[in-house]
Amino acid sequence: QRKQVLQLGPGNRVTIHIFHGMIASKYRRRAAFYDRGWISKMDNFPAVSDRATMEKYPEARRLERDALIEQVEWCENFKVVDIQSAGGFVSDRVYQMLGGQVECYCIEPCATLRSRLKPVHHPVADPVECFPSVQDKSMDVALGLAALHHSGDHLATLKEARRALKDQGQISICDVIEGSNIAAWLNEFVDKHNPVGHQGRFIEEDTIVREMELAGFTRVEAVVRQVPWLFDSEEDIPVFFRGLFNLDCTDTELRRAIAEYFQIVTRRGRMELGWELLYLKADAE
Repeated sequence: QRKQVLQLGPGNRVTIHIFHGMIASKYRRRAAFYDRGWISKMDNFPAVSDRATMEKYPEARRLERDALIEQVEWCENFKVVDIQSAGGFVSDRVYQMLGGQVECYCIEPCATLRSRLKPVHHPVADPVECFPSVQDKSMDVALGLAALHHSGDHLATLKEARRALKDQGQISICDVIEGSNIAAWLNEFVDKHNPVGHQGRFIEEDTIVREMELAGFTRVEAVVRQVPWLFDSEEDIPVFFRGLFNLDCTDTELRRAIAEYFQIVTRRGRMELGWELLYLKADAE
């Protein structure tokens, strides 16, 4: 047996014990059999946005978030695990919706994003592929808003969600579809112009449904939903995109790229930028 410290990203240092290829967390007596190649994939954080961006445009991604939350049958006093929670965009809404009668455990390995979580939530610094800080069968709901494409192993993340959920628990996730214009935007333009790049592992319906079943979920349902981003004016769009994706490019380059990758329409006096995700829900039994 030997001890090794891994740096999983800025401020995310974890001590592990390695013996015969087995990695065991220092703070839990659980073990996961993964090789170092898998561990190296875990540092794939979301873009660290300008903190003021979501505060200035709180309604921009409302439809995307609310469609995820509405897949769940909610009760007060639920415990929720929010996978790749970033700054708590989903958990904040759940907390508000249930009048504070809920506990949200926010898995966010990026220290900068985790520091933005409100004190009403429980921050969890574990990677999304393995979150031993969340106890077995302790959660009622697992949520993931565009979380899986930051996972180095989708099945591992889903198995962890199933482990954390109580029997009769619920999972609701959504993500970018492989081969879509959004996938291209993220892995092409954002990858080129974000300081740390972006290489998402996007989902395909048949594969992700099969992986959810392999992870132990039942009654898996999948549907593609149109959840456009909403803006008061066309001028707001590049401002929001620059801040959200932390883009280093000229205004001309950004406007040209948005026009190339996305469709924008005016509806009911607002600008709608086309955004399409695959939504899935299932039960834990």
